[in-house]
Amino acid sequence: MQAIALVRRAAIMLGDPSMTWITAEAWLELWNISQEDLGTRSRLLQKQLYFDVDTDDAYGYPPRMTQLTEVEFTSTPTDTATFRPLKEIKTEDEFRQQTAVRYPQGEPQSYFARAAWLHLVPKPDIAYTQGGRLTCWMLPAVVTDLNAATIEFPDFALHKLLERLVIAGKFKRTRTEEAQAEYAVWLNTLDAVNAIADDRSRDAKTSYRPRSLKTAFSGMT
Repeated sequence: MQAIALVRRAAIMLGDPSMTWITAEAWLELWNISQEDLGTRSRLLQKQLYFDVDTDDAYGYPPRMTQLTEVEFTSTPTDTATFRPLKEIKTEDEFRQQTAVRYPQGEPQSYFARAAWLHLVPKPDIAYTQGGRLTCWMLPAVVTDLNAATIEFPDFALHKLLERLVIAGKFKRTRTEEAQAEYAVWLNTLDAVNAIADDRSRDAKTSYRPRSLKTAFSGMT
């Protein structure tokens, strides 16, 4: 579904089908606010991303990632069936025990996730183009054109995005008390959406939610 179609529904629900009170330009801003709020508070957009593994130990997270669930590696990237999951190093102490005296080199067997990057252990001794793969929850891309943008969220979550758009519209029109009450209800109903997403996904045993996101993986697609 195109983003503009859902925006038109929201405008109709606000009694403004011609988008007179809230212009299309204003709706673009409200769209990005709404989809980012929904994406931040839920697990709806999961992706697998490939990245180049070089001879460094540290790798930044991809832009707009909200949660990392799995890191995989292969020494034969042309055969995607050979990717294997890496073991997560869960504590700083364990990471230091393995790397403090001399950082080991070789094919990665595990990883340690920090707030803004992760370490591969051992550190690769040769480069592997597209030799890394991660599974993560993402925020949708920032939309710059409602007419051209396709909604990235799954169909079962579109009603929650529509509700959030209507709430954003009410805030925009200074129907603040009404919008605040509806927003509180909206927040309380997100668990049901997450439950559906969890049923449809392959959950990792452990996960790490970074506090900030910086440099993207090199060669990431």
